Amino acid sequence: ARAALARCYGRETDWMAPEPESARKTAPDTVELRFSRVRNWLNPFDVPAALLPIEAEDGDGLAAPVSYKTGRDTLTVTFGRPLGEGARLHGAWRMNPGAAIPGDCMRLPMLSFYGFPIE
Repeated sequence: ARAALARCYGRETDWMAPEPESARKTAPDTVELRFSRVRNWLNPFDVPAALLPIEAEDGDGLAAPVSYKTGRDTLTVTFGRPLGEGARLHGAWRMNPGAAIPGDCMRLPMLSFYGFPIE
């Protein structure tokens, strides 16, 4: 309904969910993932890192998170091993992504993504 109000009727309404804007490697095993359209703050619901629905993939296969930090519009994720050349991120991409999908607090969950390139 909010999308229709904004797109069809030109009304100012906040209806778009956060989605990845950039991903940059800050250490061999760490990626800072920045999201667009975060109005409040990014909330991963303090789930254990193993339950965070974000994974990296490179030539050696999938890498799971072992820890993470949250900023207003960022998730800095540390993986269990260094990420190789051409690594990409996947988020909430599985059939059952888990109990909690990070989202803009008090608004919308992030959109799922697959194969997001890491700079």
